[in-house]
Amino acid sequence: FDKLVEGLQRPQRIDSVGATIDGKPAIDLALTGDVGDEKIGERIYYRLVFVDGVKKDYQIVIWVWDSWREQYEEDFIKITRSFREL
Repeated sequence: FDKLVEGLQRPQRIDSVGATIDGKPAIDLALTGDVGDEKIGERIYYRLVFVDGVKKDYQIVIWVWDSWREQYEEDFIKITRSFREL
């Protein structure tokens, strides 16, 4: 997480909530930040989910251009909530 934020310009936390995924405690974090330079600079939306599994701890990382956030938000929720520890 720290490495990701260090690589962003103007990072901004959007939301951070506790969740339960596959019956396990999790943290669901959303943030944005600028990447690139003046030629190709873009704002990125990240969805980071940390799951405290029985066997291991897991991280789910999903990103999209921030301008596409609303279009894919429901998909992000479906993807992260479909996680299962085997």
